[in-house]
Amino acid sequence: MRRPYLLISLGLTGLALSVVLCLVLSWLWHTAIAGSTPVPSHSPHPLIRLAILGDSDSHAYHDTLSFPLGSPSRGSQHRPQTWQWSEILAQLRGDQVDLGPWGIWGAPQSVALLQDAMGLGGRSPRKMDHQYNFAQSGAGCDALIRYRMARRLVQLMDQAPQAWVNGIVLIRIGINDLGTREALQALSLDPMDRQVQASITACIAQHAQTIQLIHAHHPHTRIVLVGLFNNMDWPPYVALWQTAQARSRIQQGLAVFNTALQQLAAQDTRLAYLDDQAWFADHWGSRDAAGHPAYHPLRIGNMPPITHSQGNELTHATLADGHNGTAWNLLWTQALIHLLNQRFDTHIQPITDEDAAGFMARQYAQPPDLAHMPHPLAQP
Repeated sequence: MRRPYLLISLGLTGLALSVVLCLVLSWLWHTAIAGSTPVPSHSPHPLIRLAILGDSDSHAYHDTLSFPLGSPSRGSQHRPQTWQWSEILAQLRGDQVDLGPWGIWGAPQSVALLQDAMGLGGRSPRKMDHQYNFAQSGAGCDALIRYRMARRLVQLMDQAPQAWVNGIVLIRIGINDLGTREALQALSLDPMDRQVQASITACIAQHAQTIQLIHAHHPHTRIVLVGLFNNMDWPPYVALWQTAQARSRIQQGLAVFNTALQQLAAQDTRLAYLDDQAWFADHWGSRDAAGHPAYHPLRIGNMPPITHSQGNELTHATLADGHNGTAWNLLWTQALIHLLNQRFDTHIQPITDEDAAGFMARQYAQPPDLAHMPHPLAQP
């Protein structure tokens, strides 16, 4: 008669051991090869913590766990010369902006959900990046709240609330929802397309909830809202929608999203808005009034011109896999620092044109040799 109780006891013991094993494994996954801490600041102003919520536009390119060396992703054989914007920020201003230690963070989704259920603060996916960078490739707006990206960041911030009083969270997400070929095609026919506008409404709501969540726990933390890039200007799509009507309708449809973010930022001095479309137009131009490509090359120092084209060499604005190239990310980082100083008075040393030219020159001097790929935290 005792056999059922024995089986139940063994089952509960097995479950408990499984939970302990999962937590131990998650701790090992979470802490593996944590990198060096940020370089001590020589600035008279305190080191500023910067966290990131986003998609592949902000996921570290030198994450060899997600993008193994030798794969066609993130520059392929040119990976040593290929940098994402947060990696550039850490290299050029790592003594003033703290993105967290470089290492492997997170765990498989099943383990992260178990940690969440136990109140331990899970994190997924498992990737190699700076600790405060929660961006993950393929993420859409529903990752912010529905899939717990923002909540998991806040749980990390809660561990050192005083350090985030002067901190900043950057939110750059939405292109996987609103920049697809299908979404743009629908907008090209009707800027108020019901399905796309429903996605825009949902995405804005996720942003608003994320802001509320962060400020409920950390009321002084500043937040940067990055506007949506118009993927009509993305190299794989430049041959599409080449009419004035299509161009106007797509712009009108996407403006609903960007205007909402601008209005959020205008209502709160703790928020800033970065206009990604205006930034791109300032550097590479846009389409003409008829919808035809009218882009122009740009130069950084005396380096070869960078064209609005696709390829893994440094002369292309966009990588072969469709992500932003080194020059794009460098100039974007320059603009971000300008915004932070202007809006939040952060006193971060600007990235001058001379700094940008020097960085690019070092990339040209770096051979495309995966065996000698530089460490993301190496100081220039």
